[in-house]
Amino acid sequence: MRFNSKKTLLTLTIFSGMALLPMSCDITDPFCNNSCGCDPISPAKDFIVKGFETENIQANGNEANSENFYPFDQVFKTISLGEIEYLAIQDSKKSNSFPGMAFACSLVPAKSANQLINIQIFNMENVNLGDGDSLAIGQDITPLFGINYIHNQGTRPISEFLEEGLTIYFGDVYKLQFLKDPTEEVELTFSIRIQLQGGQEFNLQNEILKIS
Repeated sequence: MRFNSKKTLLTLTIFSGMALLPMSCDITDPFCNNSCGCDPISPAKDFIVKGFETENIQANGNEANSENFYPFDQVFKTISLGEIEYLAIQDSKKSNSFPGMAFACSLVPAKSANQLINIQIFNMENVNLGDGDSLAIGQDITPLFGINYIHNQGTRPISEFLEEGLTIYFGDVYKLQFLKDPTEEVELTFSIRIQLQGGQEFNLQNEILKIS
């Protein structure tokens, strides 16, 4: 009888310890029952975009000095989330996990409820490029820019990048790069129109990029 008491006490001690330890999703466990393999997890929150922010960043990752001109392929205009508003989430399903068990699962990052579907760039000041080309006020200069995620190499045409709509995840940062060598120092002043599904539209005015 004394042996059984010790065995029971040992078993309870082991299960108590397990309740305090997080279990990874790649550990096969009979109590894990959702798509992640573990339960419970917190559902990702969708959000509504309320605004965007921009910044001029050098290719080396440093912030560009607003007084300096940079080689056209060594400076980017970044676009990132500004203000957002989280949407209410539904109560998660009841867990069938062992009581007290904690699980550490990789969470899906929060994302915008509305996809990014279009970006247009309009010139705001008359500009003469060194090769004789000129940019007029109000001219759509979107084709002169490429876009990509800030951490990716190179850029893609904006129309191609957004061809199927783009889900915006919290923390995403995009880079806009002017593709045409101006052959001399040029200060571009332009607006950026950003359109999301559901009729959302944002207009960023007087954006400046000093390139050479």
